[in-house]
Amino acid sequence: MTGVPAPAIVRSPSARQSLLAAWRWWLPPSLIALTMALVFVDPFAGDWDALDYTVLAVQGRPSSMILGRTLFNFANHTLWRIAHALFALPPEKAYLLFKYAVVVQSPLAVIAWWWLA
Repeated sequence: MTGVPAPAIVRSPSARQSLLAAWRWWLPPSLIALTMALVFVDPFAGDWDALDYTVLAVQGRPSSMILGRTLFNFANHTLWRIAHALFALPPEKAYLLFKYAVVVQSPLAVIAWWWLA
């Protein structure tokens, strides 16, 4: 039995580039996402359940909803505890922290999707 050599894996130039070296590809869409998130941000608490999530996150209690909501609440709780300790952020302003945390995450999501592609 003769061994057949395995085909060489050819990587595309984009796969060889590091994330930082390819900034020209992901920076414009991420800046567009950030700009759109800032322009279209809701001036109020946002979603129908935002008050519930804010109260649960400030109190550090889990949500009864599934699919990562508990992780979402505890991550926001940690974020609020840090902001409360550093800047004395009152609980009634916690929704602003959570809302703008999502705004900051929008360009990061674009970069993550570009990197995964």
